[in-house]
Amino acid sequence: MTDSELARVLVARHQTVNQAARQLAAAGQITRTDQGRGLVNAVGHRIENTDAENSMALSKAPRSNAYRVPPLPPPGSIALVGCVSKKVTHPAPAGELYASTLFKREREWATARCDKWFILSAKHGLLRPERVIEPYDETLKGQSAARKQVWSARVLEQLVAEFKRLTGLHFEIYAGADYYDYGLIHGLMRAGATDNLPWEGLGLGQRVARTEYSSDG
Repeated sequence: MTDSELARVLVARHQTVNQAARQLAAAGQITRTDQGRGLVNAVGHRIENTDAENSMALSKAPRSNAYRVPPLPPPGSIALVGCVSKKVTHPAPAGELYASTLFKREREWATARCDKWFILSAKHGLLRPERVIEPYDETLKGQSAARKQVWSARVLEQLVAEFKRLTGLHFEIYAGADYYDYGLIHGLMRAGATDNLPWEGLGLGQRVARTEYSSDG
């Protein structure tokens, strides 16, 4: 399982699971291999304890029923916001094309917490919010892993074209796992960037309820 999959199963923060997995790998308790959709954790050859014990090790971090807004990211951070299916019916700037409350919440957080933000579009890849586009009906949900991997590689190429180099950049990602768990996060890490998933572990309703940065919330 990837770090994100383990985080969802264990109801733990992505960063906490990532740190625990690295420690287990360093101790030879698990292996972490790149299988195209991110680093996949598996029982290592030198393992002596059981699968259940490994799961317990990854879940040692304290859990909280109450969501807490994470600290602000570093200055100069960039937000990547996932597209949604509900759109206006006419051409519009990408930042105004998506009409759902979820997208509104993502945009509020992205613009309040980061210096720049872009949209992750299933059709166009990386989109500047001011770019005018036609409404479209395309999603990564239900697509094959190979299709998502190709899309992720395209977004990484677009990010490099936008910023020239990604080393030292920090990204906050507001999107579903279909948009970040098939090569995007791993590609950012390999390029020397860091990332954060502020809404990791929250369901759809909980994300829509995030009005901390809403002018009318």
